Amino acid sequence: MYLKELFKAFIEPEVVAGIIGGGIFTVILAYVTYVVKTKKYIGFYLKTKVLAFKKEYLRFSISYLYKIEINGKYLLIRGNRIPDQFQPVGGVFKYYSSAQNLFEEYGVLTDENIPIDENNNKDLRIRVKAKNAYKFIEWFNSRKNREISVLREFEEELIKTNLIPSNIRENFHPEYMKTHFSGVCYSEHFKCKEVFIAEIYNLQLTSILENEIQEYLNIIDNKNKNIILATREEIERQSFNLGGKLYTISKTSKWTI
Repeated sequence: MYLKELFKAFIEPEVVAGIIGGGIFTVILAYVTYVVKTKKYIGFYLKTKVLAFKKEYLRFSISYLYKIEINGKYLLIRGNRIPDQFQPVGGVFKYYSSAQNLFEEYGVLTDENIPIDENNNKDLRIRVKAKNAYKFIEWFNSRKNREISVLREFEEELIKTNLIPSNIRENFHPEYMKTHFSGVCYSEHFKCKEVFIAEIYNLQLTSILENEIQEYLNIIDNKNKNIILATREEIERQSFNLGGKLYTISKTSKWTI
């Protein structure tokens, strides 16, 4: 619980030391620091408690996405589910069977909006009882019982499909940038309340690798292109002109720049 976490903040060693030493400033500073670090969850915590009275569920989609910058532009790929849309490389984290007991405790259900198949089985695209939503996020942040590597989707979407040179796999150096947290929002498409969490990683590339990828992309047939390099402006307006046809750029692309 959020209030429980606030209490924990007051029994941190530096806070206790401040109290013992009469350092009220240390206590206040520790409290303010904790609130600033967790402020994005305060509104979420309160809203889920309201939704809990209505016994509502929240749809969660928890993923990792890549910022891949090539000579000042950003690499995006064509979506599988939405062919006329380009989006960042990445995908949904998966959970392990060891999470099953905890999921039963939290009232976790599969996402009924997207049919389950062998590719998306055990995706962290699920529904959680609102009353347990904050605890569910704490579980995710603990990194237990779930996938923590961010290589799988990179290989599946770029390497195995031959969209970029295979030697990039040998120079795979992702750097964590930030986490996008949407809070509770309403999906017009699925007609439900949902929460998006996305860890954003910057793929570290040397100038030589950037040029290699650029050259490789230049020889791909434009008529069947599944990968593009978009400018920041194109990503912000969420549209890209390819061969005279206008394509949509996903809103998730904005999260990576």
